[in-house]
Amino acid sequence: MPWYVVQYFSLIKGYKPLQEEWNYTGKPIVVAVDARGKIINKNALHLIFVWGISAFPFRIEDEERVSQHWNWLWIEAFKINADIQKWVRQYNGYVFFYGGTDITWTQRFGNLIEAMKKDPIIKQTESYIEHFNLAKVDIATQTKFWFNITNSFLSKTQKVDFNLDSTLKDIQTLLSMRTERGWALVSKGENVILIDFNEVMMSVVEGFENWRTNISMSISFDIAFKDYYDHVGRTVPRHCLHFQLENIRSGVPTAFNCPDSTCGLKMEIESVKYKCCHGMHYDEHATENGSLVPIATGSLQTTNEYVTTPMSKNKFT
Repeated sequence: MPWYVVQYFSLIKGYKPLQEEWNYTGKPIVVAVDARGKIINKNALHLIFVWGISAFPFRIEDEERVSQHWNWLWIEAFKINADIQKWVRQYNGYVFFYGGTDITWTQRFGNLIEAMKKDPIIKQTESYIEHFNLAKVDIATQTKFWFNITNSFLSKTQKVDFNLDSTLKDIQTLLSMRTERGWALVSKGENVILIDFNEVMMSVVEGFENWRTNISMSISFDIAFKDYYDHVGRTVPRHCLHFQLENIRSGVPTAFNCPDSTCGLKMEIESVKYKCCHGMHYDEHATENGSLVPIATGSLQTTNEYVTTPMSKNKFT
């Protein structure tokens, strides 16, 4: 496939119109055109980074085609470990994919999943369960994983109505967890059932004895898991969702809605960091167990400072 690159060391004639038309501000972009010279994607760079030739000819609708059904996640997970593809596609199993900055948390979570797999009820109902700890792979692999997830996100923002895109909200949610102490998602095959932060997911797994007997031949593992998750979730304070985009290329919008389906407020703009506390304000001091204390409800405050409580101080980098 031929690639054409224009190299120049000073401004050329026609630069300004292209700058205005393509919203070009100096960062690399790839403008895709068809055989007649019609622009079909003002910046296909992120799409090419993630999907390569499979997204050809790199139209906006091609991004929809290749990223449906959580493909944007699995294509990156499969690159890390080939076994994940086997668990997801060949066995259509329940897969826990998790990570976090707290190694102790991720190890404990994995140990609890291992114990769960050996439970007689799990074996009796033939519930195939596997898990993968992203925190165990080398830093370079983790960095590449998050880099490509970010490119999936940026590719989605090329759409005019990007804030209505459910897939973009899913990607936002995962990006907001990158530097959290712990996070996990659970899927049935390629279908992701749940994704959440450390407190809720650990509580569900730790409380397995409380809901294991609900699993039967008529009530599947995922339904029992989701029911207990809903029960536990009512008692855990909601997390602020925040992420940071670095080295932003041209054409990336600066306003995003909160991906939480029960919130939807505009995220605060802190330079190129994004945060939403779902209408709640939190005390700057955490309780002894490290949880946040909601002190009032209402609209979000505009601030240039980042939340500094233990559960929300991390920044997406």
